[in-house]
Amino acid sequence: MGCLFSKRRKGKASEQTPEAEEPPKQYSWDVRDKVDPKDYMFNGLKNQTVGRLPGNVSGQRFVIQDCENCNIYILDYSATATIDDCTNCRIFLGPIKGSVFFRDC
Repeated sequence: MGCLFSKRRKGKASEQTPEAEEPPKQYSWDVRDKVDPKDYMFNGLKNQTVGRLPGNVSGQRFVIQDCENCNIYILDYSATATIDDCTNCRIFLGPIKGSVFFRDC
């Protein structure tokens, strides 16, 4: 007597043909390009004029922080924009899908 769910004996398993190995499955998150958060951030700039042209942000979240006396242009659409600790800066933002946060400016 044996359990219905028990493994078969080695002698019977050798009679069966081995199954062909399947290639590993590819998921959408494996194929997707990796996003570098530094591409969507301006940090610690002083006395500069910087920006992003259309097609560079492509709806990602954008962060601007610790900038002084800068002109910043974001000419692309974005999901949200967060601006922290900026002093005497001019900031031009394109269309924003969600919210724009200004803190300690």
